[in-house]
Amino acid sequence: METLFLVLAVTALIFLVCTIFFGKLLEDRLRISRKLDELTGVQTEAVRTEEKQKQRRKNKKKPIKVSRVFAQELASAGIRMRAEEFLIGWIALVAAPTGLFLLFDAHPVTVIAVLMIGLSVPPVLVNRSKAKRLVAFEKQLGDALVMMGNSLKTGMTFQQAMAAIGEEMPDPLGKEFTLTVREIKMGVSIDIALENMLSRVKSMDLRLMVSAILIQRQVGGNLSEILENISATIRDRLKLKDDIRVMTATGRISALVVGLIPIFICGILMLLNPEFIMKFFETTIGITLLVIACIMEIIGFIVIKKVVTIKY
Repeated sequence: METLFLVLAVTALIFLVCTIFFGKLLEDRLRISRKLDELTGVQTEAVRTEEKQKQRRKNKKKPIKVSRVFAQELASAGIRMRAEEFLIGWIALVAAPTGLFLLFDAHPVTVIAVLMIGLSVPPVLVNRSKAKRLVAFEKQLGDALVMMGNSLKTGMTFQQAMAAIGEEMPDPLGKEFTLTVREIKMGVSIDIALENMLSRVKSMDLRLMVSAILIQRQVGGNLSEILENISATIRDRLKLKDDIRVMTATGRISALVVGLIPIFICGILMLLNPEFIMKFFETTIGITLLVIACIMEIIGFIVIKKVVTIKY
C-alpha cells in the first residue's frame, strides 16, 4: 500500500510540474496576443463582450466550464465530437484497460502504467491533430487572401468573397470560412464572426489578417490591396518558418529521442517486468533517483525547447 502511494505521489508530482510548464508557455502566447492588441488598437465588440463575461465570472466566482475548454480544443483540432462525447470516450479508454488488468490481478505498477497511457493518449492525439490542422491552414491562407483580393476587385462584397473561398478552398481553411459565413448569415456581426474563427484556429497569421480587416472596417482603405500585402507577408513568414524548421530539425529530433527513450523504457518495464521497477520504490535512494530523473527530464525538455525555438 505504501508503494502504491509513493507511485501515485511521484505521478502527481510529474503532472504538476508539466502543468506549470505548459502554463508558462500559454502565458507567453497570451502576452504576445495582448501586445498585438495594443499595437493594433482594435477592441471589437467580441473582445469587449468577452472582457465583460470574464469580469462577471470573477465577481460571481464561478468556475470555468470544462466542457467549454474541451469544445474549443476539439474545434481547433477539427474533431467532430462534442465535449461530452470526447470526455466519455476518454474515460472509457482509461477505465476499460485499467479495469481489465485489475480483474486479472495485475501488478499495481502495471495497472498504473496502463492508467497513465490511457490518460495521455487522447491529449497527444488532439495536440497532433491541432498542429497538423494549423500548418495546413497557414499554408492555404496566403492563396486564400489573394483569391479574396481578386474577388473584391471584381465587385464582390466581403461576405461573398469569403463564401467563394469557403466553396473553392479545401479543408481546413474552406471549412472555417464557410462556418464564419454561416455565422454572419445567422445574424452575427462580421467582427464577432472573425473573432470566433480566430478563437478556433489560433493562428498568428490569421490574427494578422483579422486585425487588418477590423482596422480597415473602422478607418477605411483599399481592402483588396491590404489583403495582397498581408498575403505577401504571410508567404514570407511561412518561408522563414520552413527554413527555421529545417535548421532546427536535428535539435528537435534529438530532444524527442533523448527525452522519450527513458520514458519509453520505463513504461515497457512497468508493463513487462514490474518487479524490476518496484525496487526503485522500496528504498529512499531509489525514490530519490526517480525524482531527480524526472526533474532532469523536464529541465532537459525546457532547455532544448528554448534552444530550438526561434522567435521571429
